[in-house]
Amino acid sequence: MGFWRNLGLGATGLAAALLVAVVTVKPVEQEPILMSVLAEDNNDVRVYIEQPESGLLQVTMLKPWNIRPGIAHELWVLPKAGTPRSLGVINSAADTHIKLTGLDAKLVNGALFAVSLEPPGGSPTGTPTGKVVCKGTIAWMPPKSAKTRAQT
Repeated sequence: MGFWRNLGLGATGLAAALLVAVVTVKPVEQEPILMSVLAEDNNDVRVYIEQPESGLLQVTMLKPWNIRPGIAHELWVLPKAGTPRSLGVINSAADTHIKLTGLDAKLVNGALFAVSLEPPGGSPTGTPTGKVVCKGTIAWMPPKSAKTRAQT
């Protein structure tokens, strides 16, 4: 009888310790590598972009466009120097996840994101051919380890 009582007390103690750990330990939230808010020339905000992890961009449509037949919206990264680099066609009315091999290399030295109007499937030339409808500066986030106590 004593064995079972001790086993029950030990199991109860272990369950209580696990409950405390689950309630008090917060999951590690990964901070984005970069973020950007894209607006039209009249400062009407359209798109929010963040890179939560290497190789992935989350494009959040804050104010969808009216979808016109024969028109696609293509996302570009504009480097500080050099030619624009296509990141692909985005959904005109909903969020888009862009997962590309070599995405990080395309974003190197990126200064701005821009969205242009293109034919279905994207620009046939590899550079923007249509009107740029919105753009925004890329904010590169410092690594979490680089933050000081005063910043957190």
